[in-house]
Amino acid sequence: MGKFWAAAVLALGVAQLGCGGGGGGHSFRDPNSVRFSYGVPYTPAGSSAEANAAAVGESGVSSSSAIQVQGDGDDQAAGEVAGLPNAMAEAAFGWSGGLARSVDGAKASVARRAAAYLAGDVAAASSGWDDDLCWTVNAQSITFDHCTQTSATGTEREVVTVDGALHRLDGRVWWDVTVSLQASDSSVPSSITVSDRVSGDLTFGAGTVDGFEQSDIYVQESYQAQSAIAAVTYRADLDAITYTTDAGVCATGVTGGTLTLKRVWTTVPSGTDLDPGLLTDVALRFTWLDCGLVQVEVGKPTP
Repeated sequence: MGKFWAAAVLALGVAQLGCGGGGGGHSFRDPNSVRFSYGVPYTPAGSSAEANAAAVGESGVSSSSAIQVQGDGDDQAAGEVAGLPNAMAEAAFGWSGGLARSVDGAKASVARRAAAYLAGDVAAASSGWDDDLCWTVNAQSITFDHCTQTSATGTEREVVTVDGALHRLDGRVWWDVTVSLQASDSSVPSSITVSDRVSGDLTFGAGTVDGFEQSDIYVQESYQAQSAIAAVTYRADLDAITYTTDAGVCATGVTGGTLTLKRVWTTVPSGTDLDPGLLTDVALRFTWLDCGLVQVEVGKPTP
């Protein structure tokens, strides 16, 4: 059980857009309630985890310009924006490895639907559910009302459930969507529940973006007579970010502003072989001084 559970927890760093009704009823700590003390700013080395995370942030922020207007952009760009906290966390904290096939596939399916909506592809976003009438859509929003997608193969069964809404207007995109997955295998027996609630609110100006994106992830896994749970939140706060879509002006896109990435645990998993360093609260504050010039400050919790 240890290796499978460790793989599931590692996957918390690479979850895609979705969410889980407050984590299937699980309460999460508010990242804004945790105070961090930041160290001396430094320029990260080009191959460091912090540099890689900054590059992910630049790509996500740059992609955000493509989804401000209904019908603009593409699925990949929209997915980058919606999944920014998780993608940056994976890069910054060095987590790798994926989920079990069923979990990974379910999250990818939901991510494609949400990203398709943000990109203006309503048909792709709303098709393929057990009940085709579980969603409603208009020019400014799409709402999922307990939409489910069920699949079964042999002794394995999985159900994906989606609730929540995504909204868009000129100059603003905001969302609060809950995706949960329940997967089981009667031959072991084993089961896993993954819940990922992603919310965000981005406001755009002329070459600027402000706002936040947050992901609350809950995992509960059982294997024969053993079980374990984990709950963690990733949050990215964007403050006065300036960017350009002209690669000739700035190839990396972002030219100024601050992005603060936080990882805050509510329930730390036990009985795993994970590095204890992965199970602590931490923050990274990225400040762009100019195109391609970013500094990082590491934040540690203060009493």
